[in-house]
Amino acid sequence: MPEGTFVDVGSPVVIVENHWAAMTLKANGKGIIKKTFFEPGTQVKVGDPIAVVDADGEAIPYDKEYVIVDITEHKRQKPSNR
Repeated sequence: MPEGTFVDVGSPVVIVENHWAAMTLKANGKGIIKKTFFEPGTQVKVGDPIAVVDADGEAIPYDKEYVIVDITEHKRQKPSNR
């Protein structure tokens, strides 16, 4: 999403892909995309910040997870440990 975009609870913010799946990360509160750190298609490390959502102090969901994650696509199954 471009900087300056308003997001509401459940708004898709970014799609993250790895070897196993594609996941849609959704906002867990209301706010505005204040800063993005990467261009679309950029490979990032686990733990790297992707974006900053600026919110009114009342709208910041301090007691919730940072994002809501939905599995968009399963690419392959993990092998079972037999």
